[in-house]
Amino acid sequence: MSIRVIIADDDENVRHILRLYLRQIKGVELIAEAADGKELLNFIFKMKPDVVLTDIKMPNMSGLDVAKIIREADETLSLIFITSYNEYMSEAFNVYATDYIQKPIQKKRLFKTLEYIKNMKSKVQLIDFSTTSGQILINSNDILFIESVKRQRIIHTFTQKYCTYESLNSIEDRLNKEYFIRTHRSFIVNIKKVEEVVLYCRSSRKILFRNYEECALLSKRYEQDFRNKIMITATYNLKLTI
Repeated sequence: MSIRVIIADDDENVRHILRLYLRQIKGVELIAEAADGKELLNFIFKMKPDVVLTDIKMPNMSGLDVAKIIREADETLSLIFITSYNEYMSEAFNVYATDYIQKPIQKKRLFKTLEYIKNMKSKVQLIDFSTTSGQILINSNDILFIESVKRQRIIHTFTQKYCTYESLNSIEDRLNKEYFIRTHRSFIVNIKKVEEVVLYCRSSRKILFRNYEECALLSKRYEQDFRNKIMITATYNLKLTI
């Protein structure tokens, strides 16, 4: 599988080095280069890359500011910061950066991170659902959670909801157990999309998702399994109040 990459740095020498490195990696396609933040932002919206390698301090707009804007619209873009500064690491992971590499660029680390991204992209799982709108393929990575409401199951994604009459157990059997977990008799949750878990009532908690208004529930019956899964796969910003 090939991944499409944009690089951004106001230093032409750094872009030249990155260009040379990327040519050495099979399955990596460099599609654009940017010399400032605004140019990078335009390229991202226009060209829809899989990966962005960006400096932090750049003219017009910083790499971090670009990342914050992009994260509002795209949860799946892989961000790698390449910078001379170490004090922005926390902010970088607040926008879910895949890696934070300090200059001079560590070639082996860059290669390892890009190979990791390639492997993850190749594991994308498309699931065929029979919905009330017809037969639809849904990328499992786009799913936030599945909710059972009366006779229907509602599949929540950032952009759309899909309704199906397939049982929750049947859906659960077809999902990747590494990332999807039953949290309630009426809910299956994508653990990678969870931002916060808060107290709701004595018997359950609310599971909140970044940039999404609706929530899932976590019941006491499934709480320990959820905790165990969080310990293995939690993202950097998860707030757990249980």
